Order: sequence, then structure tokens, then C-alpha cells
Amino acid sequence: MARQENSSTFEKKILSLEARIRYLIRRYEALTFIAALVVSYTFMEIAVLAIMMDYLTNALEVQNQRIAAIVTNLQDALSSLFFVVVSLISQTYTGSFTMITFCAAASIEKFISLTLLLSVNFSNSKRK
Repeated sequence: MARQENSSTFEKKILSLEARIRYLIRRYEALTFIAALVVSYTFMEIAVLAIMMDYLTNALEVQNQRIAAIVTNLQDALSSLFFVVVSLISQTYTGSFTMITFCAAASIEKFISLTLLLSVNFSNSKRK
């Protein structure tokens, strides 16, 4: 008897949770947009940048190990620095949604700057 009561309360809690999630999605349409933005930012950070850094590190190890170490450390430093700066700005002036947007933009900008830095480095190393 106690087992049946526990399972029915558990089912009620699950149904209540589902109802709350549906309510939040209907009531706050921006919630789905924020969730999609977080997922895309995480995908870019993990998939694109991690794979790109592994490729560049392996490509640069053939030419120069010091440059490969510099590029890896530069990527880590820029990532940490951008996160700290953007989170401080968002706590002071804007909200969480703007912070997520700025972090995604900073990550894209970091990716572009590293790509440009490495393309200049490759062109200079081929000339020598």
C-alpha cells in the first residue's frame, strides 16, 4: 500500500514538473532562445575551438614547438580573460541574456583573431 502511494506521489511530481516546464516555455518565449544560444555557444567552444586548437598544435609541432605552445596558451588566456571581462560587465550593466550573447560574440572574435594570427605566422614561415 505504501509503495503505491509513493509511486503515485512520484508520478504527480513528474506531471507537475512537466506542467511547469510547459508553462515556462509558453509564458517566456525567450527561454527557448536563450537555451538555443547556450547550446550553440557550448557547441562552438567545445567542438570548433577544441578541434581547431588540436589541429593547429599538431601542424605547428612539425615546424616549431615553441609557437605551438604559445598558441595554446594564448587561446586559454584569451578565453579566460574574455569570460572574466564580459561577466563583470554583465553583472554591472546588463543581464544574463546579454552576457551569454557577449560571450558567444567574444568566442567568435577570439576564433577569428587566432585564425588571422596563425595565417600570418604560416605565411611568414613559408617565406623563410
